[in-house]
Amino acid sequence: MAILVTGGSGFLGHRILPALVKDGHTVYALSRSAEADRTLAALGALPVRGDLATGIPDLPPVETVVHAAAHFRLAGPSAPYFETNVDGTMRLLQAAR
Repeated sequence: MAILVTGGSGFLGHRILPALVKDGHTVYALSRSAEADRTLAALGALPVRGDLATGIPDLPPVETVVHAAAHFRLAGPSAPYFETNVDGTMRLLQAAR
């Protein structure tokens, strides 16, 4: 199965990716930087450059999306949280259609 994972280099994602790859899935992962590309590739995923907060690219053809990305800090202004966690999730849903 072809699967896209958001947050692949994060707390949950870096545990999810190897498990999906081990199970034989083709795994794509949303990536915001060259450093994240390298991390994701080392975990067995195919990086797809994009950012929930600023724009989702055309996604590769996938059957499933695992959304494990989020803006997370212990404090701070609410705008970045909404931009990524609310608006970014809406962008992802639109791109996944």
